[in-house]
Amino acid sequence: MRTWLKLLAGCSMLLLVGCSSTPNNEPLVSSNDPNDPLEQFNRPIFEFNWKVLDANILKPAAKGYQKLPEPMRDGLINAAENLDEPVNLVNNVLQFKLKDASVTTGRFLINSTVGLLGLFDVAGEIGLKQQDEDFAQTLGVWGADQGAYLMIPVRGPSTVKDFTGDVVDAAAFSFNMLKFPQTLLKLTIKTLDTRVELMGQEQLLNDAIDPYSFTKEAYLQRQEFKLHDGNVPPKSVEEEYGDIDALLEDGDEELEE
Repeated sequence: MRTWLKLLAGCSMLLLVGCSSTPNNEPLVSSNDPNDPLEQFNRPIFEFNWKVLDANILKPAAKGYQKLPEPMRDGLINAAENLDEPVNLVNNVLQFKLKDASVTTGRFLINSTVGLLGLFDVAGEIGLKQQDEDFAQTLGVWGADQGAYLMIPVRGPSTVKDFTGDVVDAAAFSFNMLKFPQTLLKLTIKTLDTRVELMGQEQLLNDAIDPYSFTKEAYLQRQEFKLHDGNVPPKSVEEEYGDIDALLEDGDEELEE
């Protein structure tokens, strides 16, 4: 999981959100994105996450976490990700990825024992790479649409499908397997680790003309990447630009005016 996270760090911005204004501080007009019908509610949350939560809590905490020795941080994130292997296993089975499910089973058994409860990714060292799957991806494989884009306080970017998947995964696995303090510790480690990964990419967001739209598009692209395991099918012209005939007609009308 960390490999694609590093590759997409520049555009994912999981918990990073920026202010919703242009460099000239002029208010932005709604983009009228059909995938974002709740934009007027999402934008204020986006700004709150960035200016209040990230600036005052998450970023300072991530800087403190970053000062830990790298082997210690690697051990913590390895242990946190090992606790997600049962979720990966079940969702691989639900997606009929039986080979990946067997790899996940092997990873969990090896890292939980030889790897000292997951502190060391021994399975990864012998070629058993993490097969990261969640229920949101399972819903996507089953044909569910993303649904409306959501900006959630603290959580950051999401969609109706992704949020539903998070709730199901948490209810079915995390809180049944672990006590609440353990679950909270796992989520905290993963959040801080992700925020550290994104430290060097903040300027991309700060330089964006519309940070809100930048974050939204980056998040949706990242989710599409995950759904297709990195093999995103090319979009048709119609999918990319909409009804070409209608666009041409609109262009002709503008020229006549």
